[in-house]
Amino acid sequence: PNGVVVFNRQGQEVARNTTCPGLHGLAGNAAGKLYGCADGALLVTMNGTTPAFSKVTHATDPRFGVGTVWARDGQSNFLVRMSIRGQPVSSATRAIGIAQVSSRTMTPITIPGNEIDWTADIDHSGRHALILGRGGNLHVVDMSTRQVTGTLAGLVPPMPTSGTVLTPFFGFAEGVAYITSPTQGRVYEIAISSSGVPTIARTMNVGGTPERIAVLGVRENRSLQR
Repeated sequence: PNGVVVFNRQGQEVARNTTCPGLHGLAGNAAGKLYGCADGALLVTMNGTTPAFSKVTHATDPRFGVGTVWARDGQSNFLVRMSIRGQPVSSATRAIGIAQVSSRTMTPITIPGNEIDWTADIDHSGRHALILGRGGNLHVVDMSTRQVTGTLAGLVPPMPTSGTVLTPFFGFAEGVAYITSPTQGRVYEIAISSSGVPTIARTMNVGGTPERIAVLGVRENRSLQR
């Protein structure tokens, strides 16, 4: 892809942008749509029926581009995987960060031990980011402060350094996260407190090599009073 094109509901083109080199990665929320670029990210917002394009860049190092974007309803900011493309992967060239819509900047999250991310996502509430490091440690991060609020050390085996890599996958419901462990044949249910502290609620030995997961059923628990 070499650009973003906006159409109206009648299928007519109303705007386009071709200033996002290496376009890769996309997610959206109520604030807009964010596309990953080789030199940052491109935010597309709407003012009535008029689209606006804004560049989002790393707060201190413009060399960082974005390859993956995560979003969640109820959270106006985005979770992004940033990297300096073409460089060997290290904690100096790759980071998970928060893209702040208000400031149009991206700021990295400091993971304990400078652990490099394996995969990540935003929880059901939109308040917390879950980052699985390549050492198999699960970190919960406050989306507002970028602070780690809790860690489950050694939740899954470390990411292999060679051969086939089966990546764990997240699913969410109110107050809980589910994460697959393909090499163990397991799915973990992780309870997340309101302050962002994770605990293992259940370990489900499902067998096989579970990788992708979908959570079905009630999204929220609510009580109605007459």
